[in-house]
Amino acid sequence: MAYQQGGYFGQGYHVGCHAPGSMNQQYALDFTLNQGDAVLAPDGADRVVYAGPATDGWSTCGNTDVVGHGGGWWSVVCRLSHVDVTTGARIGNNTVIGKVGGTGGFEPHLHFSLMHNAQIDMAHGRVYGGQSAKPHHMSHLGDGGGYYENFTHGMRMSY
Repeated sequence: MAYQQGGYFGQGYHVGCHAPGSMNQQYALDFTLNQGDAVLAPDGADRVVYAGPATDGWSTCGNTDVVGHGGGWWSVVCRLSHVDVTTGARIGNNTVIGKVGGTGGFEPHLHFSLMHNAQIDMAHGRVYGGQSAKPHHMSHLGDGGGYYENFTHGMRMSY
C-alpha cells in the first residue's frame, strides 16, 4: 500500500514551480514506500532520458530517472536509493529502473511526476519548463486493480 503524503501538488515545494527555468513539479505525487522497494518503469516507457543524480538547485531530487514515453511525455522519478538503468537504455513496463530511497534529504518515498515538452540539463539531471501534467485516471494493480480518477491529500492508494 502507498499513501499520498505531504508533498502534494499545490502544497510546500509543489507551489509556483511551473515556470520555465523552474523545477516544474507542480503536480508531482509522493508515495510512501519502503526503503529499497523496487520501482518499475511507468506504463508506456520506451527509453531512459536521464539516469543519475540531480545536482545544483535540483539536488533535493536526489537520484533520478527520467523516462521517455514518446510524443514529448516524460515521467520523472526521484529520491531513489539506487538507479538500476543507464541514460539511453531501452526499457519496458516491467523494467526495474531503481530502488525507493530518501536521497535529496528526505525520508524514503517515491516522488513521481509526469511532464510534457520539458527540457533537461544533462550535466546536472535538471528537468525544467514544459508542462507538469495533473494526474487523473491513474491505473493501479493493488487491491485487484482499477484506477484513481482524482487525488486528494492523504488519500490511501494501492501501488
